[in-house]
Amino acid sequence: MCLERAEAMKQFLILTLVLVMTAGLAACQTENSDESTRNSNVSEVSSEVSELSDEESKITTASSSIHSPLEVDTWGIAAKYCTKTGGYVNVPVRITKISHGNSAKETVKNFTKNSAAYTYTEPEKNIEWVTAEYELSLDDFPVDSGGADTSITAFVTGKDGEMLKNGDQLFGTAVMNITDGKYYHDGTVTGTLAYMLPENNRDYVITLGEHEETQTFFSQKNSDESK
Repeated sequence: MCLERAEAMKQFLILTLVLVMTAGLAACQTENSDESTRNSNVSEVSSEVSELSDEESKITTASSSIHSPLEVDTWGIAAKYCTKTGGYVNVPVRITKISHGNSAKETVKNFTKNSAAYTYTEPEKNIEWVTAEYELSLDDFPVDSGGADTSITAFVTGKDGEMLKNGDQLFGTAVMNITDGKYYHDGTVTGTLAYMLPENNRDYVITLGEHEETQTFFSQKNSDESK
């Protein structure tokens, strides 16, 4: 009788142990499942943030003409010479800031002081230095192992493309391209254009891009009037 009771007790303890182990395993599986769900949710959120970031980083360009120039901070398309292809490739580009007078003058002085290609020229009476800072994107621009600089061909004319005037006299101006001298393989890079204008002249057009290639046009007057 004692042996039967002992055997029954032994079976009861074994059954209890099995139940406890089963319950623990189920809890562990549930916890792992919850953790997997949380990780999945985090992954989905991260993916959404990444897609949003990519969406925000896309550059939207606008078309322009000499008769309908863009305002400052608007992206256009212009041709930049590509050493890898030996031709011109279109890149997004925009003017970001235009400065007149002493600020522009100091920028030109500092650049020409260390330049082998340019020397500083003091403006004549009623003439001033002007600088136009710009950005261009090299993300889709073909580059070889040496990379590409940040320069771009530029011209400054009167509105509708006619020659500038200083009073009753025609006024010609050349554009100096100020870069940091570095070479890049991708990304948005910066540079500065420098040129002389009759003092307080805002009614002119900056053209970016080579003749007979893709060009984009900017107007300082339109930009100032829209503020």
